[in-house]
Amino acid sequence: MNKEGPSDELFKDAVIEHAPGSTQPSLSEPAPEPIQATTAQGEIRTGAETKTEEAEDWAIVVDDSLASSNVVCGILKSVGIGSHSFRSATSALQYLRQASEAEFAKIMVVFSDLQMPGMNGLEFLTELRNEPRTKNLPFVVISGHIEKQTLPKFAALKIDGYIIKPFKSQSIIDRITHLNTIKGKAKSA
Repeated sequence: MNKEGPSDELFKDAVIEHAPGSTQPSLSEPAPEPIQATTAQGEIRTGAETKTEEAEDWAIVVDDSLASSNVVCGILKSVGIGSHSFRSATSALQYLRQASEAEFAKIMVVFSDLQMPGMNGLEFLTELRNEPRTKNLPFVVISGHIEKQTLPKFAALKIDGYIIKPFKSQSIIDRITHLNTIKGKAKSA
C-alpha cells in the first residue's frame, strides 16, 4: 500500500480540473485536454465544450500525489485561479503542447513536483524550456526534497521559485502575487 492510500492508485493518471467557485474538483480519464470541468459558476461541462473562459488565470499543477495536488489546487481556487492538475509530467506536457492558443494564453504558471515516476520534474522543466511555446512559461517547483546540487540546474533553466513541502498556503499565494506583479509590469511596459 502506498503512503496516500489504496484509492490514490485508482486516479494514477487522472486529470483534475478545479475552477474558482466550484465546490468539488472533477475527475476525468487521462486525455490531452481535460474532458470534464467544473466552471467558475459551478456547472459541469464535458467533451468539446470544456474550455477555460471562466477564469482569467489558470495554473498547471503536476504532482503524482493526489493529496498534494488537491491541496495546491484548493489554494489556487481560494484566490480565484483555475487549475488543470496532472498526475504525470508526460500528461501535462502533452496538454501544454496541444492546448489551443486561447487556453495556453490563460496559463500563468506551472507548479510541479520533482520526484515523480516516469518523467521527473527536472526533465519536465527541461522539455518546457526547449520548446518555443513553453520556454518562458513561469515554473515553480514544489517538492519535499531539493538537493543542493540541483539548484544550479534550476537557475540555468530559469525557474520562478521553489517551495518545500510541507508548505503553508501563504507560500503559494505569495508566488502567485509575485507572478501577477511581474505580469502587470510587463503589460504596462
